[in-house]
Amino acid sequence: MKKTRSLPPTRHTNIDGRRTIRTTVTIVNLRHVPNVTERPLLPFSWGYSALLALVPIIVSVLGCAGCIFVADWFCLASIALGIVANGLSCFVIGSGNLTFEHHEPAEKAPPGDGVLKGDSDVVLLIGREGAINAFVRGRFTLQFRKHRFVPPQGAIGPCAILLIVQFLSQLLLIPQGTLFGQIMFVATLGASWLYNVFLSSIDREGIQTRILFDVLKIDEEKDIQKYELNTWTETTAFTCLVLAWVNHIKAPSELLDGMLPNNTLVWRAWKETMARKLRSQALFRRNTGFNFTDEDWEGDGLDPADRDLLQTFLTDSENAWKAWTAVRDTPQMKGLRPLVGGNA
Repeated sequence: MKKTRSLPPTRHTNIDGRRTIRTTVTIVNLRHVPNVTERPLLPFSWGYSALLALVPIIVSVLGCAGCIFVADWFCLASIALGIVANGLSCFVIGSGNLTFEHHEPAEKAPPGDGVLKGDSDVVLLIGREGAINAFVRGRFTLQFRKHRFVPPQGAIGPCAILLIVQFLSQLLLIPQGTLFGQIMFVATLGASWLYNVFLSSIDREGIQTRILFDVLKIDEEKDIQKYELNTWTETTAFTCLVLAWVNHIKAPSELLDGMLPNNTLVWRAWKETMARKLRSQALFRRNTGFNFTDEDWEGDGLDPADRDLLQTFLTDSENAWKAWTAVRDTPQMKGLRPLVGGNA
């Protein structure tokens, strides 16, 4: 959701009508189903962070040299112990392989198209069940291979103990050193702290999103489209139109309840009308919109105030249809999996 919010709209619908809250619908076309287990690589643009690790290493080595110059063996031992403890810990953790895993869907599973709903935005996921599983339920793990040159996963525990021993030893050794040696130790500590601050400032979610896009082979220009609409009712209707076009909606009432949990008399009347239209296989063949009847506009058992509100909601639905017809012939929309015989 965070990634889609930062994307600019693919196209402005510019449909006249009432405007309450500016909402967006982002459609992600998941064409590729990854393997159940993938071993992705970090984006090349983030490789420079490894080069910056040379800064605390160089400062620590220079600190050791300075302690040797003044024969401060206590501070030398403290700095050297820190180099060994942190170096071994980074080596053990870094030996793990970044792995992306997801559940394999059942054989002959139907398409897994779904909706992710935010406060003012909607993300539609269009694709096979395996691709949807990878996008929604995939996870990143570290796997340690059983190789003679690769430390086992069990080495993480001893490394943690070594770091604790390093901390306690430095508490005892540093007060025994000279002033110059203590300054060298503080300098190495400051360099390590600055590097850790840099690491903590990296957008880890952005890196994971980039890796996920690479695993699923998502092209932001070809596979992602984003549209702005004027009201949440219009957004709901537009979302239903896209889903009904790519794969006939079998339970439109449940979808409408999930998008709009309001359950007043007016909302129920609107949802029942929309559900009836969405169940119709001829909705896209007629190319005439929802084609609401007089009974739909009047409502059943509604007082004048509720009837006016229902007509407002139905007008929003018609505006959603206009927005849909304005973008349905774009290359990105045509690239979605169409309903067989269902698109106009």
